Amino acid sequence: METTKETPRLYQEEESYGPPTTRPFGFIIPKANKSNDYLINWEIHTTRRLGIAGVNLQDICVTENEGPTPILDRTKENLCSADQTTFKARRILLRLAKALREQGTTPTGVRDTSIYRVRATSSIVPDNENWAEAVKDKVTVVKTAA
Repeated sequence: METTKETPRLYQEEESYGPPTTRPFGFIIPKANKSNDYLINWEIHTTRRLGIAGVNLQDICVTENEGPTPILDRTKENLCSADQTTFKARRILLRLAKALREQGTTPTGVRDTSIYRVRATSSIVPDNENWAEAVKDKVTVVKTAA
């Protein structure tokens, strides 16, 4: 089996940790956090894009600021083709929720966690090949003995 070389993640200074404190888990408190607006660069934010450095820090910001809110009416959204993953995921979740409620069917992945052993890849697949079969070995994470 061919192994792929992983590209190291770009390091963002803002994602590092602050000085250790005596608080619980005080040695892993991010330097950028909610109390300092995630060290947002307002000039970049107002002129080009989100001014929070690094995808991980952006994810933390969104997660910490997302709720609790009422369930939103998504029927009025104007999704485009780039949002296919979003509406496909919503349809799958809705189908699984209905099956659980109506038939008591346990959703995929609850008991069989092997479906989560997948990673992203970038591959060029010839037109005459089945793309799913061609990239299967590259996207499947093989569990190794500990």
